[in-house]
Amino acid sequence: MMDGTAAASPFRSPVTALDGPDKVTGVARYTFDVTLPGMVHAKVLRSPHPHARIVAIDAGRAEALPGVVAVVTGADAIKLPDPYYGVAIRDQPVVGIDKVRYVGDMVAAVAALDEETAYRALALIDVRYDPLLPVTTIDEALAIKNTEIVKELALPPVKIHCSVLAEDAIRAAIGDWKKKQETAKPVAVQAAQ
Repeated sequence: MMDGTAAASPFRSPVTALDGPDKVTGVARYTFDVTLPGMVHAKVLRSPHPHARIVAIDAGRAEALPGVVAVVTGADAIKLPDPYYGVAIRDQPVVGIDKVRYVGDMVAAVAALDEETAYRALALIDVRYDPLLPVTTIDEALAIKNTEIVKELALPPVKIHCSVLAEDAIRAAIGDWKKKQETAKPVAVQAAQ
């Protein structure tokens, strides 16, 4: 302060979280605690493989289980107008379509009337995999020849809100990127047999 007195700093004062007492006493309600009429429970079947081709998925027994509302697999996802998501590049399938790319990758999802039925339905889904060589380091990637890693990289639509000059510069950069992609040779590596 100008008169030489120091104001209390908010950074040195103790702060009590408003929800702290409820959380430590177990009174706080979380989304997981909410039950609504007509609510279904979703569970996800995940890949046990770091890299594998999905050969076949048989979800018939899961779909026939009483209490199961829906089972979603890559065969369903591929029918979507855009079955991919991603922060910068939309390259992640919402559920595995043709392959899994890491341990825990989503292979199928189940919606059921209760959580137990959803878990039981997951156990009834039969997935056949063709394990592929996982590439976990740059050196491994460089040592492998003749297997395509990336088939195609599509540039997602970009909504631009900026000045005309900046917009022109961005469009030019995108155009340059597209030209490089058109003339670039596909990256290829070969998996060890």
